[in-house]
Amino acid sequence: MMSSPYSIPLKWLEAASEAIEFAAEKWPLLSRNGWVASAFDKSEPPKPLDVASVATAMAFLRCSGVRILKGFSGRGSYGWKHSAEAWGERIGFAPYVANGDLICAALFLGIPTRQEGPVNCLLALRMPNGVFASWARWPA
Repeated sequence: MMSSPYSIPLKWLEAASEAIEFAAEKWPLLSRNGWVASAFDKSEPPKPLDVASVATAMAFLRCSGVRILKGFSGRGSYGWKHSAEAWGERIGFAPYVANGDLICAALFLGIPTRQEGPVNCLLALRMPNGVFASWARWPA
């Protein structure tokens, strides 16, 4: 049985496992760091994607109020991962989401991406005004 030290519902953990398998087939170099094992130390082995973090990123992208755009907003995966972390920590999901975990979730959900360098990508997403303020009202 799949479990997590966080209060992530099983359906999100199962979906995250499926997303990780999907990404491994299509983007075998995708790791927790992003598109490559490490942009800094080429000898560093790739860090495998994390089920709880991918689940948090998927739930964030589906349930937080983020909107998918037709074009790219200029905000990269590294910025979006911080938003997913804040959202996840607030609701009891994983408080850390790696860049690659967020990219994996976006790819699996069909969110348009554009690779920007060896680690990050742009995402066709927008955060509506007032969304962060609404998170503050959610029960912890």
